[in-house]
Amino acid sequence: MALGRLSLSLSSLSRLTVNSFGGSFFSTSYKLPGLFPTFMLYPVKPQLRHFRNSHVVFAPQLYIPCRHSTIFSNFPGEMLWEGVTGPKGGSKRRARGKRRVTRPKIDLHRGQRIGVGKAGVQWPGLNASMTSSIIKKDDYSEGYFQRLEQLRNKSAVKKKRLKLAPLERGWTGTRLGGQSIGPPTPNHPDFDCRVIESKVVATMTATKGRYRRFSVVVATGNGQGLCGIGKARALTLSSAVRRAKSCASQNIISFELKEGRTLWHVGHVCEWNSKIFASPLPEGSGLICHRMIKTLCQVVGIKDMYARVEGSTTNYQAIARGFLRLLGQQKTYSELATSLGLHVVEFTADRNMYPHVLASPVCGSTIDPNRNASSELSAPITRSSSQQQIEELPLLAISNPIRHRPRKPKPDEHDSFLDDLVDDNEDSTVEHDISELLAAGERDLNALMLGGRVLLKKRPLSSSQSTDPGVLRRKAEYHRFRNHKSVRRQREAHTALCRSMCSP
Repeated sequence: MALGRLSLSLSSLSRLTVNSFGGSFFSTSYKLPGLFPTFMLYPVKPQLRHFRNSHVVFAPQLYIPCRHSTIFSNFPGEMLWEGVTGPKGGSKRRARGKRRVTRPKIDLHRGQRIGVGKAGVQWPGLNASMTSSIIKKDDYSEGYFQRLEQLRNKSAVKKKRLKLAPLERGWTGTRLGGQSIGPPTPNHPDFDCRVIESKVVATMTATKGRYRRFSVVVATGNGQGLCGIGKARALTLSSAVRRAKSCASQNIISFELKEGRTLWHVGHVCEWNSKIFASPLPEGSGLICHRMIKTLCQVVGIKDMYARVEGSTTNYQAIARGFLRLLGQQKTYSELATSLGLHVVEFTADRNMYPHVLASPVCGSTIDPNRNASSELSAPITRSSSQQQIEELPLLAISNPIRHRPRKPKPDEHDSFLDDLVDDNEDSTVEHDISELLAAGERDLNALMLGGRVLLKKRPLSSSQSTDPGVLRRKAEYHRFRNHKSVRRQREAHTALCRSMCSP
């Protein structure tokens, strides 16, 4: 710190009358209103002595503190702290030579009062009243500096991750997937939002290079049949979550559930490379399905359901679209009875397999099973333009994989001529029309809803079969000598063929 001089303008000072005694001027101390330093009037040169009893104006000198440029003012605080704490992130990993011991950064502004120091000086206008014009020393407060040191030490401690309850941790506990983020708006406390997918995406631009953003997919619902899905991207995770919640609340769809807890019938849907099969379960069975589908069921209000995902199980956006499309394809028993023209009858072991009619078709839409329905269904069906306009549009605009360019088929594996021939036309996964199944006499509701397809459930291997050393050794030997067996079979077949040709 140094002292610099500042000359005040003459217009800002009032005229001062100075009297002389004995041919010399005496210095007089005075105070200016609003200025706290003391100003001195110095004697005038001898040639000005004949100006007696006259009005003289002086320009006093005011000493104020000046701060010169130092290393502490040339560099910002972040750079100074980096010199103490060491480099961060990638530069720390790329550093060469001796590794210094990293020190935590201390927030020196935390708890600090402006103008309060260990000297305890009261500065008017800074830490004292403006009306006071006296600079004085205050008492030293030991408790204040102890609290200040505690706050600074707390700022140097790394913040720990907030611990969540086990039921609020989501799928893994370290990511947002499956976690609840509250209602979309405070005005709708009965709705709940859950994160379905959270990831970092990046695009390469010409100006910014690799442009990274957060992509979040959120599902919201009230647990009573309402559900909506929203997707958003942003530079920060919190803003992406907020935008996704807003988008999800604007895409609400209503679904009708059986007894408010499960599906009406089985369903099957294919979305890109993900195939979803879902079926209702009795009350109290719970949710037996993919973790993402389980989260969607909690949002919609489904409590008992079995679902299986085949194919791609990591494309959460495709699974979410496919499952919502499956819910949109569900029909009540009355709608099924009216559309099929048959009675919906339930056979359960609780009633000793006694038929229980759940719904009946409206008058005039009943189908006689004894009549030949194939000839009637083969006739062309004509619909008026009004009926075509009444037909509802699809629930969700789902991307159809058939419209896109198919992938290159895999090359056929070379089969040995000694293997058994398999009829390629026999495919149990081919979908049939409901009208064809009805004409063939099919009356099972599950078979009609699945289009004649059969779910292939593979039994998982037991732990003893997969970890038994003998089983593993036999598998290794079979894999090692897999070509020897085929060569031996071909040699035996060739030997038998030569014998048959050489025999008379």
